[in-house]
Amino acid sequence: MRIFKIDRNNPDHRAIKSAARVIKSGGVVIYPTDTIYGLGANALNKSATQKVFAVKGRKKTKPLSIVVMDIKMAKKYCRVNKIQQEIFSALLPGPFTLILPKKANAKIFAGDGKTLAIRIPNSRITQELADYLKIPFTATSANISGLPGSGDIKKVLKQLGINRKKPNLSRLLGISLVLDAGNLPKRKPSTIIDLSGKEPKVIRK
Repeated sequence: MRIFKIDRNNPDHRAIKSAARVIKSGGVVIYPTDTIYGLGANALNKSATQKVFAVKGRKKTKPLSIVVMDIKMAKKYCRVNKIQQEIFSALLPGPFTLILPKKANAKIFAGDGKTLAIRIPNSRITQELADYLKIPFTATSANISGLPGSGDIKKVLKQLGINRKKPNLSRLLGISLVLDAGNLPKRKPSTIIDLSGKEPKVIRK
């Protein structure tokens, strides 16, 4: 496992390319978003998403949120009407997760549910990672299921059992690379808005 120090305002493209290669090859990356640290894996690769569930100790029946490049990619996996698109364009990129009706081709990462949770974080690192990948990747928080996520990289690594001084001796659980942007500005996890019904509904503020 490799740990790359990275400036969230002026990211090193080599580090981002390395993270993109790991994700494309089926590995899992810890990366900073506009809220807290996330776990990134190729959402189209079932083996990769299973690693994310293993890292978090999360039930596989609970779907994972994903990062997309733009509304065009979102429409590939979700049904988006005019009103939903207007809300999407108004809120993203930003600290929001939007729940939309999924299409059949999203089953590989959304399970048997009827919806898909979409993110476009307002983060240069995340957006550049999305640009390099050109595929959806997971946006779930980098934490053990049931414990709080964090923007403090030391807390994230400790919770996941990673010793940054001896990363190869840590309980890695499939994590191949860490983009360490230090401590992120203190923010709550993303606001979740359900757009799958007749009226928008805030699930988490």
